Amino acid sequence: MTQAYLNGCEWLCEDCGKAAGLVDSYCNGGGEADSPQHCASCGAFLENPLTGDGYAYVAEQLDNSHGGDREVMTLWAEFYKNEDDDLDRAIEESGLIPGFKQWRREA
Repeated sequence: MTQAYLNGCEWLCEDCGKAAGLVDSYCNGGGEADSPQHCASCGAFLENPLTGDGYAYVAEQLDNSHGGDREVMTLWAEFYKNEDDDLDRAIEESGLIPGFKQWRREA
């Protein structure tokens, strides 16, 4: 998990937080959320853990492609792979990670 700073209602990566003088308001990567978090200043992916709804959100974004940024989608896929079966299916079908095969649990 990337270290992050909370600045009002926005998350900042460690570099941007330090540059903004937020040393005293140190936090960790934003905690569990319903979507991937990015630095409000530079856009860096904060590698935060996701809730069940968060995994569903990422899978939906990959399934529907929503015109999303392929580079960002690939970052999410690489970081969150093997954490959720539905997300792994969406990653495999999206082709974002060449050769990725969903690990299937035995019933």
